[in-house]
Formats: sequence, C-alpha cells, structure tokens
Amino acid sequence: MQEGALGMTLPEQAAALREDIRSALSITWADADTDRQLTGIIARGMAYLNDIAGSEQDYAAEGKAKELLIHYCLYARSGALDQFAVNYLGDLAYFQQCEEVRRFAQEAGHTGLP
Repeated sequence: MQEGALGMTLPEQAAALREDIRSALSITWADADTDRQLTGIIARGMAYLNDIAGSEQDYAAEGKAKELLIHYCLYARSGALDQFAVNYLGDLAYFQQCEEVRRFAQEAGHTGLP
C-alpha cells in the first residue's frame, strides 16, 4: 500500500483519526464492528476529499479538510452520502479553489500562504 505525504497509508491515517471522528459524531460506545466501519468511512472520505483537493490533505490539523471529513462521515453513517456533495457543493468548491491557489502560489515561489 502506498504511503502518503504524512508517512502513513490511508487506512493508518483513518485509524489515527478515528477517535476524533467518533467524538465529533457522538459515538460513545465501544464496538469493534463500529470502529471497523468508521475506519473504512474515514479512509473513503479522505480519498474523496484528496481527489477534490488535488493533493493529500492533513486531516489531523483543524481546518477545512477535517471539517469536511467529519461532515462526510456524518452523512455516510446516516446513509445519506448521496446528499453530501449536494449539500456541501459550495464548501467543496471553495476547498478545491483554495488548494489550487495554494499550489499555484507555491509553484510561483510565493511564500506566506498556509
């Protein structure tokens, strides 16, 4: 399995984020099946958002990438994933554009962008 920019595979990153996502989704019970399902949802959400952004994101950091991942997981757990892109279209477009601007600025040698 290919490692990402953060030195971990997508499933490893998903497992590392699981407790944050569990807390955000108010999942308070301990269950191996729920953890396995949630880890898969997180990994799929990260892959989806990385594709939209055009690059691997840091989901451990508080920011738009993590915010969208939490919402993706909420919709997936609720069985309404088909509505995620519809309801978050503006946020996803903003996210994508910010990443494009960041890449453009880096390629042009500009500094000072997060």
